[in-house]
Amino acid sequence: MSSLLVLQAAWGAAPEISVVFPDFATEHPSVSPHIITGEAFEPGKTEIWTLNSTLDDASVTNALESLSDNDLLLPAAPPKEARRIAPLDVERQVIVAPLEGFVVWVRTPAGTSLPYAINLPKPAWLSHEQAEPGQTLHLFGFGLRAPGRACYLALVGPERRYLLRPFVPSRDYRAEDSTLLYLEIPTNAAPGAYRLFVHNGNGGALGWRKAGTLEVVPHA
Repeated sequence: MSSLLVLQAAWGAAPEISVVFPDFATEHPSVSPHIITGEAFEPGKTEIWTLNSTLDDASVTNALESLSDNDLLLPAAPPKEARRIAPLDVERQVIVAPLEGFVVWVRTPAGTSLPYAINLPKPAWLSHEQAEPGQTLHLFGFGLRAPGRACYLALVGPERRYLLRPFVPSRDYRAEDSTLLYLEIPTNAAPGAYRLFVHNGNGGALGWRKAGTLEVVPHA
């Protein structure tokens, strides 16, 4: 039997993360800790690791070049810049911990869990399938804005890419709804098919999430 199999037999299965709640950015992140559910957590022998990275105006343009329909892969294991978080409680299937950053791992003597994304935007619905240049749309989802972070949107076509910033319509009662983002199609947007991406400021280049597809049509 190899040394790896001996270690696996001695320590059991590596931990698995099933769900983190909440797993999206909230307006008051420090009010209550996160709940991690899964398997093979070990009280007294479990480490929680998180990674934090932001996206600023200086790097956002370069990040646009990496956008695709598939989310970029998260690091398989905590890199050297990851931070260890002290859990408040650890049971075999539940961990309570004040998480930060955009990805979390659980580590025990048996191994390290797969990475689990947290605090990234979770777009759910785009108000229009077609829009004219200059038209206002809204995007519904969770964690679209993160406290203290800049929010970005990207309209990506086969040949052109537009970087957008959401705005707040002052007279719309829905403007205070944290689940909504308002955006305006650029007045110089060329007609064609586009993909819309959103970034809430967490996760660096890995934080972009596809929010939908859109056809820009000429003015009627």
